[in-house]
Amino acid sequence: MVRKQKLDKALELYRKGYSLRDVGDLIGVHQITVHRWLVDVGEERRSPGQHAQELWPRDSFLCPMCGRSYERRQSVAKGSKAHFCSRDCHARARHYVKNGMPMRFMFR
Repeated sequence: MVRKQKLDKALELYRKGYSLRDVGDLIGVHQITVHRWLVDVGEERRSPGQHAQELWPRDSFLCPMCGRSYERRQSVAKGSKAHFCSRDCHARARHYVKNGMPMRFMFR
């Protein structure tokens, strides 16, 4: 009977969006056990990271250095003041700022 209760709780948590690891930690079993239970009952598995994609959708930005459009997760974009499409654009922007070059050279 205890296994049935844990299985029901695992299904409930998984359907709410918890990861296999989180479900296992909350009900006191290993994540592989949770995975096996889901397979046994025919529950459709989410792809890895699918829940994270739902929590943090992607936003579009324009690179201030080259003008190219790119996407980034909202959670990453929140903590940053400047957004660049690549490390190369970021490095070029730092070079311009360090050497006192005006911003009109950007978008080249």
